Amino acid sequence: MELTDGLDYTNATFTDRVFPKNLGDVNFRNCAFEKIDFNGANLETLYFEKCLFKNCDFSTCKFSKYRVKDDKFIECKLMGINIVENNIEGSSFKDCLMKYINFTDSSLKKVSFENCNLEESNFVSLKKLESTTFKNCDMTKVDFYCTSLNKVDLRSCTISGMRVRMEDLRGLTVTDMQAIELATILGISIKGEEE
Repeated sequence: MELTDGLDYTNATFTDRVFPKNLGDVNFRNCAFEKIDFNGANLETLYFEKCLFKNCDFSTCKFSKYRVKDDKFIECKLMGINIVENNIEGSSFKDCLMKYINFTDSSLKKVSFENCNLEESNFVSLKKLESTTFKNCDMTKVDFYCTSLNKVDLRSCTISGMRVRMEDLRGLTVTDMQAIELATILGISIKGEEE
């Protein structure tokens, strides 16, 4: 099936192809994408709702006005992309390579990240981080600066070198070892009792 500007696609399946670089004003609902190369594609005027993406490569895509709702990403490569000032709702990312991804100024609501590599990613100044879960993710050097982590649970994640402000930690759930790591990141010196 050839993709055409201005059309709506529902319940369609796309496999093993290169996605058009400048497709415009297209809506995808309940579609499946497997082994699709989105590399360099402009997704700014596309809408994906309740779509499944499996083994897709989104490298160097343009996402600035990208709309994500109830989508599933499985084993996808989303390295270094900018998803700035976007609303992502009800979506899940599982076993995805997401190093250096930039969510700055976005809203994440009911989003789940499971077994994802989020190393050195930016979640800076998020407008909303609501009902979002992180399970078994590598979050080494992730930047949560100016983002409230209230009701976020990172116990199963690696958080070494995380960047965060003290006031944004209120309500965050971590393990005792992670609490020590956060204390050192914040410049708190932890010592045993005086002898």
